Amino acid sequence: MLAPFGEPVFIDKPFATSYRDALKLIEIAQIYQVPLMSCSSLRFAEGIVNAIMKSGEDPITGLIATDLCQ
Repeated sequence: MLAPFGEPVFIDKPFATSYRDALKLIEIAQIYQVPLMSCSSLRFAEGIVNAIMKSGEDPITGLIATDLCQ
């Protein structure tokens, strides 16, 4: 387990394979006060970027998600 070292942790997708596993990861991060981050790099994939640009819609520049586990 890396959490006791206290270093920030990045988890590539999928964050977890189940809701229960995700809760356990969050619990461990809270116990050891470890910053935890997960995101997808797919938003930078050429095909997705091109499709967004061709759509004529305003590009998505950000997203805020609430913490449902608190």
